[in-house]
Amino acid sequence: MENPSPEDMNNTRRYRGRGRQTPHGHRPGVAKRPETDISMHEINILKGWLLFSSRELESDKKRVSLPGFDVKDALPTDIPSTVMAALVRNKVYRNVYFSDNLDHISVEPFKVSWWYRKTFFLDAIDDSHYYRLIFEGLNDKANIWLNGVCIADFNEVQGCFRMFEFEVTEHLQQGENALALEVFPPQPGDLSIGFVDWNPWPPDQNMGIWRPVKLLQSGAVSLKNGFVKSDLDVETLETAALTVSAEITNHAQEPVSGLAEIKIENIVLNQEFSLQPNETRKLCFHPSDYADLNINTPGSGGRFIWVNPTFTP
Repeated sequence: MENPSPEDMNNTRRYRGRGRQTPHGHRPGVAKRPETDISMHEINILKGWLLFSSRELESDKKRVSLPGFDVKDALPTDIPSTVMAALVRNKVYRNVYFSDNLDHISVEPFKVSWWYRKTFFLDAIDDSHYYRLIFEGLNDKANIWLNGVCIADFNEVQGCFRMFEFEVTEHLQQGENALALEVFPPQPGDLSIGFVDWNPWPPDQNMGIWRPVKLLQSGAVSLKNGFVKSDLDVETLETAALTVSAEITNHAQEPVSGLAEIKIENIVLNQEFSLQPNETRKLCFHPSDYADLNINTPGSGGRFIWVNPTFTP
């Protein structure tokens, strides 16, 4: 990665840990704040969704994700929930766990796509906040719409065991927002969610949002997938070399630089970083570069969390 030029550095923000950031250029039509915490925050959007079949949709798809859209006979649901699970909770189908009742439910309603729709409110949108939508599990394909914009279609969003992340800052607005997913059922040959072979197979083929959807708010710089790798001396259990890593992302449209800091009990380490616009890279603290990550506890036998409670060291 090339270092930013002196001209770039004049427009570069600096960060330290969970500190404060200097706001960047003001976006038209949004409030500007002098300082903003850059820690990450999850906005809960798991409750209060509506579910309905595409057969009941008389409008074009864009309108479904516009605030104020109304659909008759939509069913309330929270997520995660497959289509069939939501229908059972709303008593569209009853006693599905008795005998072979599940086998007698027609598959015809589930040969078409189904819609999940959610509205949520944001009190303020300012130019120091960045937003990402994360879908942790969709079965099997989906078109994703936000405030009238298709941010991804089924050519990209497919595969029930994949996770999808989208930058959505530019598509959000102060006040009411609307998110809509058109979910398609898996087809023969698709890798899908399985049941034990003696269970009746659900007529919807487990179609739907089967893992959480997250809306994350952060500053221009965010960290994710933090991990500590421990290279333990299994003979003595007294020394270990720790490698600490995370993915760091610059969500802004200009370069940023700063100081990343980690703390392990009384050990505090830091590392400078520079990121180009929209760049993501791995940030690593290696024990070869930081002597304090070589943990030595002679005579103590070390401190461990044994993942197998029946194991005796």
